[in-house]
Amino acid sequence: MCAALVLSENTVKSHVRAILQKLDLRDRVHVVIYAYENGLVARHEFHPNGRYQVHPFG
Repeated sequence: MCAALVLSENTVKSHVRAILQKLDLRDRVHVVIYAYENGLVARHEFHPNGRYQVHPFG
């Protein structure tokens, strides 16, 4: 048996709002910029061979 985690849309919005407030960011676009600038996500580039090349944390 598999249990499911269910979150309401309002719960998600509330958590996103709290994250924005704690990081002093204006919107989700700024969260993405923050994540890249602080090494929280890997940078991807499209390679001529048709595959993505991952540059971890840089």
